Parts: sequence; structure tokens; C-alpha cells
Amino acid sequence: MWSNYHHYPAINPKFFREEPRSSSLESEVARRHESWTGSTVSEPEFIMITHFPSPYKIDLRLAALAMQNNQALKTPIIERIIIRIPRDYAHYGDAFPQFITDFTGNNFPNELRSLFSNPQDMIDLITHINQELQESLSASNPVIIIQALMGLLTCWISDTILASTGWEWSKWKLKRLDKWIEGVNERMVCEGICGRIIPLRWSGYLSLDVEVTRIKVD
Repeated sequence: MWSNYHHYPAINPKFFREEPRSSSLESEVARRHESWTGSTVSEPEFIMITHFPSPYKIDLRLAALAMQNNQALKTPIIERIIIRIPRDYAHYGDAFPQFITDFTGNNFPNELRSLFSNPQDMIDLITHINQELQESLSASNPVIIIQALMGLLTCWISDTILASTGWEWSKWKLKRLDKWIEGVNERMVCEGICGRIIPLRWSGYLSLDVEVTRIKVD
């Protein structure tokens, strides 16, 4: 199944996570990559770019921006590229979603440079998303602990009341995160950037997807 993806460069999915940079790890990745593909790699890489058509609903504003930037073409063909940033299981396991922030060296693909000229901007964006997800879903969060105790003492009547009023902590925080991502996308459109951050609920929190809209060049 992984043969349908293009990696930077292609390596086994078990290495799609942030690891401490050590010479032994890098040499092991390079050795396995050479045995699988017949080519060499200097350091671990994590970003994947899918070759499939974008499964998400097209944003006509981005398509219009891409066509406006390529008015010289008579019959432009819109192409939507998905950059899939995978989950990071190295620090918190599967307790709550976290995404990798390792964009050092060649880990920052050219497709993302059209959206973020500085890799640090992308790192700051993912760091903010990771912090919001941790606050929303971490079992050690005091708010979640208090809500759980209230539910236990009231036979979960309080959970029903909070859910019906929209004040259940995790759902409220996740909705606010979705609105924040929508705000980021609106600013990108206003700045004439042909790309967007895909809302996490669309990808089931399995990956952080970034869509780049551009004119296909044969």
C-alpha cells in the first residue's frame, strides 16, 4: 500500500516519527533505505506527498487565485497536491494526536515553500495545533478530570447537560481549533496564497493535511 506514496525520500512508515537525532539512528535508516530502494539517504525524512487526487472538496477561491497567477495559459488545468504530515507517536504515544515538527534540512519540501517561505512559520503552526490538541484531549488536564468526577457523582447527567449546551470541554476546544484553522486559511487567501490547512476532523486526526492548489504543468 505504501508504494502509492512518494516520500522525501521513500522509507519504511515506521520511521514516520520524530526521533532524537543520533548517528546510530541515521545510519540505521540509511542502511534500511538502501536495502529497500537501492539508493542512499543522508538523514531520516518524514513528509509524504500523495499522488492521489485530493479527496477534499475544492475551494473555488484557491482555484481562481491559481488561474489568476497563470493568465498566460489558454487552458489551465487545476492540480491539487496534498502534503500529508503524519502523527508523532514518539512523545505521548496514542494518548492524543500530535504531529511531527521536524523540518530541518531537506525535510521541508518545495511544495510547502509556496505556502510558508520560512519553515519556522510551519513549525509554529503545528506547535500551536499540538498544544491545543493536548489541552483538549489529555487525560491529565484538570478540566477533564473535574468533568469526569462531576459525571461520576451525577450519574453522567452533567455530561448530558454540558454536551447539549455546547460546553463540554474537549468538543468546545476542538471546535475552537477548527475555527482557528479556518482563520488561518482566510488569511492565506487574502494574501494570495494558493493553499489551505485541511481541518483535522476531515482527516480523522490521523494526519495534518496541507493542500496546495496550482496549475498543472506537463
